[in-house]
Amino acid sequence: MRLRLLSSVALVCVVLGAGASSCSSVVQGDRCGDAICSSTETCDSCPMDCPDGCTASVCGDSSCAVDEDCSTCEADCGPCSEFCGDGVCQQGETCVTCATDCGQCAACGDGVCAATESCTSCPTDCMACPAVCGDGTCTTGEDCTTCASDCGACPAGCPDGSCGSGETCGTCPMDCGTCPPACGNGLCELGETCSSCPADCGSCPMVCGNGVCEAAESCALCIADCGACPASCGNAACESGETCSTCPGDCGVCPPMCGNAACEPPSETCSSCALDCG
Repeated sequence: MRLRLLSSVALVCVVLGAGASSCSSVVQGDRCGDAICSSTETCDSCPMDCPDGCTASVCGDSSCAVDEDCSTCEADCGPCSEFCGDGVCQQGETCVTCATDCGQCAACGDGVCAATESCTSCPTDCMACPAVCGDGTCTTGEDCTTCASDCGACPAGCPDGSCGSGETCGTCPMDCGTCPPACGNGLCELGETCSSCPADCGSCPMVCGNGVCEAAESCALCIADCGACPASCGNAACESGETCSTCPGDCGVCPPMCGNAACEPPSETCSSCALDCG
């Protein structure tokens, strides 16, 4: 319980004009912030001395009160920011920005030929594209016997079951075997992936949630890997570390506080807060 000082009463008069005046008794030492809830103080005029019986906060009054937040009163406190890692794939989150909530994105080499993959972009998952004779490239499945226009004429003695002099896997795979994938030839061949040969298969997509803050990731795109971004005043979200004092644009204007040496009408008057308003 806060003490109410009931002694040492002084008479305070205010001149109203035309010779009239208004007088009232005020407890001496009635100062908001002195830890004494005096007879002239209330929770509304001095909450720091009289915390009991305060008027409940009103959602929609443009002030984000102590007992309000973005989840209970978006009108006063602004919308809650998306949070990667809460177990819910919210609007604005994707497998790229938050794999923790939305699951891993399809990646070449994961054994699944996803809708965004093809035999050209990921033969490892989607199998090698069928050879097209006449496209000017001697690809897997073509040789000098099946497509001389792409692979050239077979050398003499091919195929004879022996990889002889002048024969190679390129000129006579029937005798010398299929050539292994060649990274850097511009073809993403079977056995090559974005990890083993980005030159042919392209860079691997970033994977949010793997514990590594990669070059294409940031705190805005992947909190799980890069950590939360620092609070940014002016983004319409009252974030951790921001208050009505440090960022009213995001958190709303602070309610009047009796005892801060500023008379803030209409909530404060000389009657409700003589300390500020005289």
